Amino acid sequence: MRLISKPPFFLKYIVWPPFFILGIIFAAVDLFAPQHINGQQAMPFAVSLLFVAVAMTGGIITLIYVLSFADEVWDVGDALTVRRSRHRERIPLANIISLTHKVAKPPYSILSLRVPCRFGRTIRFMTILRGSSLEPDPALYDDLPVRINEARRHALRNKSAFPP
Repeated sequence: MRLISKPPFFLKYIVWPPFFILGIIFAAVDLFAPQHINGQQAMPFAVSLLFVAVAMTGGIITLIYVLSFADEVWDVGDALTVRRSRHRERIPLANIISLTHKVAKPPYSILSLRVPCRFGRTIRFMTILRGSSLEPDPALYDDLPVRINEARRHALRNKSAFPP
């Protein structure tokens, strides 16, 4: 049993929510503050709309990008165990269509499944990096795709392929 994905706690709960919360606070302060201070206009209405747009964009990015990551992915031999929140799902290697790696900040991987699970047809997770370098764990790039192909071939040979 080997952990191949680190929990994205820092991104989910530390980095992204403040952008959303600060955008809402700035928009609320701007909308409800007096529009004229000492006879001069405090802030143009366009700037108020900008704060609202920043808050909405931050919230949408949080919902779509960050919160869709799996918390943990464990390699348990013939399957992967995925945990998101309190839910766990065991995914047989033969059910995985592809494993795609994205070099982004942070680097992440995408599992495409033949038969959807509780988390959907695709599962995104952050990859574990070696030390302080930006190189991912070689077992994820080298060993896992080979094992996925072997499990798929074995399932097809034994006529235990998954339904389309």
